[in-house]
Amino acid sequence: MKILLQILLSIATTSLGNPALSHPGRTDSNGGHVDTSTSVYHCHSPTCANSIVDKESTDEEIPRYRRKDWRHWIDKDGDCQNTRAEVLISQSEVRVEFATSRDCRVVKGAWIGGLTGIILSDASDVDIDHVIPLSYAHRHGGSLWSPSKKEQFANDPLNLLPTYDIENRRKSDKGPSEYLPSDKNLACAYIKRWKAIGIKYDLNIASDDMFVIRDIISTAAAEESC
Repeated sequence: MKILLQILLSIATTSLGNPALSHPGRTDSNGGHVDTSTSVYHCHSPTCANSIVDKESTDEEIPRYRRKDWRHWIDKDGDCQNTRAEVLISQSEVRVEFATSRDCRVVKGAWIGGLTGIILSDASDVDIDHVIPLSYAHRHGGSLWSPSKKEQFANDPLNLLPTYDIENRRKSDKGPSEYLPSDKNLACAYIKRWKAIGIKYDLNIASDDMFVIRDIISTAAAEESC
């Protein structure tokens, strides 16, 4: 009995001394993993730990986000149709209708909400979502960008998606670890755009968001979906 107790004590001590054994989930290439019982990302190597920036200390160093610094809905070609109108025109499934004969402001069309799949016909119900939110970009490297690069990012068609306004407000400025479209195929397409935009602008995507991006893309590749 005493021998059995010593063996059990030894196993418990070993498990506590090795964090990788103290909760479920295999480590990834970064040396960390998501605890499958809590959905929290954990590091089990110095390299992984060093790659994760302390959010509180970073927030103190980053200038306060001001939406007006990210100039959007510009009329770059001077034709009276701003970025929002041009996205509504290009993404509508039918010919759009305008508020006046000048063809400046779109009022009617047929848009598939990129976050929900809901078909929207009234432009007042449509938000043009920044796939990677402006404030998220600001917190992850964009605060150092020039005004022209911020403007480019805020008006880049790659980063713009017609969405149901209520759902866009629910998303707010969340990353993929906090928000994903509920439809699997929409989520996959959304994540692929996130990755493409992040690479194009060399953003410092948060580790928990990168984990979700890699997981969804690798799963889609294995299932030959999306």
